Amino acid sequence: MNLNPAIRQFQPQDAQSLEPLIRQTFDRYIKKELSPEGQSVFFDMVARVVGNHYRDYMTFTALDDETPVGMLSLRQQTHICLFFCDKNQMNRGIGRALLNYAQQVLLDKLHRDITLTVNSSLFAVNIYQRLGFASKGGVERINGISFQAMEKHLLVGSS
Repeated sequence: MNLNPAIRQFQPQDAQSLEPLIRQTFDRYIKKELSPEGQSVFFDMVARVVGNHYRDYMTFTALDDETPVGMLSLRQQTHICLFFCDKNQMNRGIGRALLNYAQQVLLDKLHRDITLTVNSSLFAVNIYQRLGFASKGGVERINGISFQAMEKHLLVGSS
């Protein structure tokens, strides 16, 4: 595994590898947090992000030798709606590399300070904290999905 994965804008052919990657990681870490309704809502969103509506999202794919090993997707430019790494590649810097890349793209594109937001799964709260996010409010449950709202402030010129 290359510790500095190549990162690129999502391409439709990435979906074939990313869908099972998301499913495996979801099943291992997140599934138990969601009701059946929540699971359906979640996978409807996955289908939109990596399917026909991919242009509505800013999505990045991390690659190891041209094989997708992670992805990060933003909705409305500053809200992380999907952030997954291959469950067998965790703790190798892929997520941090994806986040750093996305942050730099946003700062370069928007030319202003921004607040990056995420509705973190309960499993991932500690991961987001290590990436510089802070919790905002308490745990919520909407459409069968339990989550913790979190945010990270990015300042132009401080990356």
